[in-house]
Amino acid sequence: MRRTRFGLACALAICAAPAAHAYPPSRGLTILRICPDPACVRRELARVADSLQSRSPSDAADALYWRGVSAQRAGLADSAITDWSRAVQLRGSDEEDLALADALLRRRSGDDLSRVMTRMLARSPNQDARLEQVPFRARFAWALCLSGRPDSALKVMRPLLPMLAGDAEWGGRVGLIALAAHDARLALRWLGPALIATRGADSTLRAAFQRADVAASLSSRGADPERWLRGQLGRREAADRLWTESLGGRLLRLRSFDGAPLSGALFAGTAREALALVMMAPGDTLAGYDSLVVALRSCGLAVLLAERRGSGGALGPGYTD
Repeated sequence: MRRTRFGLACALAICAAPAAHAYPPSRGLTILRICPDPACVRRELARVADSLQSRSPSDAADALYWRGVSAQRAGLADSAITDWSRAVQLRGSDEEDLALADALLRRRSGDDLSRVMTRMLARSPNQDARLEQVPFRARFAWALCLSGRPDSALKVMRPLLPMLAGDAEWGGRVGLIALAAHDARLALRWLGPALIATRGADSTLRAAFQRADVAASLSSRGADPERWLRGQLGRREAADRLWTESLGGRLLRLRSFDGAPLSGALFAGTAREALALVMMAPGDTLAGYDSLVVALRSCGLAVLLAERRGSGGALGPGYTD
């Protein structure tokens, strides 16, 4: 027990050393910590938002933002949109605007797309590609594409491309916009990396990549898109395995009780060791955790890097030879 406590303390000290002058948590965050279940969270956040709406709109908006997050995670999409809409009216911070825009882009009913375009354009009225405007202008472009105006969407997107490089989700959207705007070569450049990031599990991106390949007349090279994808995924898998084994670990590719893929890497010795479980952020690579693995192993801890379900190797079945 002592060793376990020491190991956990060591991991916490490395991963999350508290700031010396941290601000106290908001009322909303406090409720997230003390409520025993999501239903309690949403009930208490609604109460706080109603009580603070007149005297502290910013704090009320904070409570509504977190209530929307809880509702979204519970599959209550319409409730989340209602909460985030109220939060935008009360405060309209970046996180609230973007959360609402993403929810409306997912729902796409009635005037949802028009609401997104109007709000995103108001938040980014200039056509330059300043970094702080990229999230708003990118959503404006995606809403344009979804509303049947891909040429206009691509025109908005082009100045943003350098800032979106490396983002798998937006890379896929850029590729879809380019394909809809009949720029197949640009579509291929963005769909390829996005498809690899999803381990081939995104059927929409895979079908779009095949259409772009045909439209760009690249199939005449003899490069079958499916074979190309399998090769790319195989090289990525080999790189992950090589990196893991270079640090004395082993790559894990398992299945959960419901058949969903589980993915990660285990670093452990032969003796019994306390385990530090590290949940990887979506989009992160195993190689990005090398320093943390070395530090935790030096504390005497076994380390399990786990990719979140729905990301990385735990995203879907992918391709196997």
